[in-house]
Amino acid sequence: MKKQFLFLKYFIQNPYNFNNVTAPEKSVITLLKLCTSCFIFALIYGFSLALLSGLSIVFFNYKLYEIFKSESIVSFKHSASKSYYIINIILLSPVYEELAFRLCLLVTKSTVAISFALVFLYYSGPIWAIEKFGISIFLRLLIAVLLAIIILSNDSIYTYLKTKKEHIFYISLFLFSYTHFFNFKPLTGEKLLFSPVLALPYFVYGAIFSYIRIYYGITYSIFIHILLNMASIIIFG
Repeated sequence: MKKQFLFLKYFIQNPYNFNNVTAPEKSVITLLKLCTSCFIFALIYGFSLALLSGLSIVFFNYKLYEIFKSESIVSFKHSASKSYYIINIILLSPVYEELAFRLCLLVTKSTVAISFALVFLYYSGPIWAIEKFGISIFLRLLIAVLLAIIILSNDSIYTYLKTKKEHIFYISLFLFSYTHFFNFKPLTGEKLLFSPVLALPYFVYGAIFSYIRIYYGITYSIFIHILLNMASIIIFG
């Protein structure tokens, strides 16, 4: 596992000119090792938070676990049907997030257009509120389509973004990490203070998914993302 995270460090420092000496062999075995590393990291991270929460109560009488609790996920889990919750977490979210945050990591007009449009939809309101479909969602979809058309039809935008692909990589990684931080609602000053800790696992997952997307392809990053979410459902409920 140490070797996996060491190469991940080198990859984050130089994502598009990865040193072949430090890169693991491109194979199914490597993918399985990366997936296993994600699972092990998730378990260690979860155990560490539980231990810190317990120690904070014993020594400081401070309920640290309240900061680490994701109210929005708990609320969604209880409000949605079990089947919809599982489909959303295991299938819809991984596919949407990979297309939104990592499809554009290999810069072409179409990948950037799709990712930017999906990111706009992601941050402009609830994605899956089908039952509330109305003028608001229609306008958001219209703006997203127009954004994609502008990117597809403008060579200067594509040329500029092509020279800034490292910036796209780091912005994508940051957005993916902190998008998941906002699951820990209600946001408080204490949660903002602990935001690097809360966003850390998503930063690691995002880096691994990014590596897979760039060097294996978007299909593989979606597949590994689905596997990780499926394991999270099985282990953590």
